[in-house]
Amino acid sequence: VSVLFEENKLLDEENKRLLRRCYRERNQQGSPSSHSSK
Repeated sequence: VSVLFEENKLLDEENKRLLRRCYRERNQQGSPSSHSSK
C-alpha cells in the first residue's frame, strides 16, 4: 500500500506541474503580443 501511496504523491506532483504550465500558457495566450506568433 505504501508503494501506491508514493506513486500517488509522484503523480500529484506531476499533475500540479502540468496544471501550472497550462495555466501559465493560457495566461500568455491572453496577451495580444503572443497572438501574432502563433
